[in-house]
Amino acid sequence: MGTTKITKAADAILAGERRVLARLITALESTEPQVLQGALAIVGAVMATPLAQQRWDACARYVVAGSPGAGKSTLLQRLGQCALAQGTTPALLLVDPASPVHRGAILGDQTRMPELAHTDAFIRPSANRPGADSLAASPVWAASLSPATFLTQMVCAAAGFAPIFTETVGLGQAETVVADAGDALLVIIPADAGDELQGLKKGIIEIADLLFVNKADGDLRQAAERTAGEYRSARRITHSSSTDAAGVQLGSALHGDGVDELYAAMQQHIARVSLADSPPQMHRQMGHRQMQLRRCQLTLWHAALARMLADDPKYTAQLNAYLAQPVGDATPYLHEWYS
Repeated sequence: MGTTKITKAADAILAGERRVLARLITALESTEPQVLQGALAIVGAVMATPLAQQRWDACARYVVAGSPGAGKSTLLQRLGQCALAQGTTPALLLVDPASPVHRGAILGDQTRMPELAHTDAFIRPSANRPGADSLAASPVWAASLSPATFLTQMVCAAAGFAPIFTETVGLGQAETVVADAGDALLVIIPADAGDELQGLKKGIIEIADLLFVNKADGDLRQAAERTAGEYRSARRITHSSSTDAAGVQLGSALHGDGVDELYAAMQQHIARVSLADSPPQMHRQMGHRQMQLRRCQLTLWHAALARMLADDPKYTAQLNAYLAQPVGDATPYLHEWYS
C-alpha cells in the first residue's frame, strides 16, 4: 500500500468516515498477511497524530461479559441509548462465537439492537475465530474476544466514537482475560442463573469492576434480589474495601429498570481510576493500557513468527519427521527444541 493511500485512509478515519473505518476493521481481521500489513500501516498513521492520541486517551472503554442468555445485547442497547442521551456517540463492538470447523459466525447480535439501528452509534459485529491464522495465532488472546479487538478500539476512538462498549461471547468459568480488553469490566448475571452462578463466582467476581443482576422483573424479582445479595457478600470477602460491594446492582435490561443508575456507576468507576489529581490511580489506568498494547504487540509478533516458521525449510522438515512417527511413540514435545 502506497504512502498516499495510507495517508488518505488515515485522514478519512480521523474525519469519522464510517465506511473507511468498517473496511479497516475488516482488514485488521483478515487472515491474509499482506492485507493485515496494509491495515497496520493505516493504524500506525492514524495513531501517530495528536488528535487520535487525544481521543484515545479520553475514550472510556467498557467490556460487557456474561453467560449465554444473560441479556448482554439487550443491556448494551440500553447503555448505548444512555450514551447517546448524554450527547456522545458510542461504538458497540459485538464479538460472536465462530465455528471451529468453518470459521464462520452468524453475527446476529446486531439484530437484537433495533433501537440503535438508525442512530449515530457505530455497531460492528465480529467473529472471535479461535485458531485462525491471523492475529489470533497467539495464546495471549482468549477465545471470547476478537483477535483485533484492541486495535479496533483504537481506530474507533480515533474516529471520534466514545465511549466504546465491547461485548464478549458467552463467558465460562476461566475466561478472566476479558478484563484486559477495556478500562472497566461489567459482568451480567441473570437472576435465574441457578448453579451457573457458582461457576462464575470464582474468577469473575475478583476482577469484575461492576456486576449487574439482570432480569429483575416479574416473578424473578425476588431471585434477583437474592442473587445480588449473594454477590455483595462475596465481594466483601474478595475485595478489601467495603465499597466494592456497592458495585453490584440489579435491574431489568428489557424494561430499562436500573440501567441509568448502572451507566452512572460505570462512569463513576472510570472517573475514580483516571482523576488527574490522583497520580497513583492515573498511573494504574495508563499502565493498564500500556500492558494491553504490549499484549497486542506480542500477538502480532507471534503471528508473524508462526508464518516465518511455516516458510522455513529446516523447521518444516523437522516437523514432518516428527509427525511421521507412530502416534504411540511420539511425545508432545521435541526435547531437541529445548536444549
